[in-house]
Amino acid sequence: RHPAARRVPLRHRGRLPDGEVVRQAGNPGAAPHRSEFNNDYRDTLADAGLVLSGRSPDDLIIETVEVPENDFYVGVQYHPEFKSRPTSAHPLFKGLVSTALKNS
Repeated sequence: RHPAARRVPLRHRGRLPDGEVVRQAGNPGAAPHRSEFNNDYRDTLADAGLVLSGRSPDDLIIETVEVPENDFYVGVQYHPEFKSRPTSAHPLFKGLVSTALKNS
């Protein structure tokens, strides 16, 4: 396990993220998780260009990250696959496929 992620008990539901790619994809439908971003690395990763785009209401837990120099580089703590169906993909998956097709 990488030190920038740590294991936590299931206890949290996030708010809507405010990053560009994730915001364009729409409501993420956050789900509880067992690992979270280790805030000991928050400044180091932000200084290196990682955008900490979605946070918990108390601003203590990072929910989404993005790298703006890439068309679609997104990391999320929630599970968009739980909100997807074969005929109705979650907006993040639609955005990923759309970006891949645009750049192919």
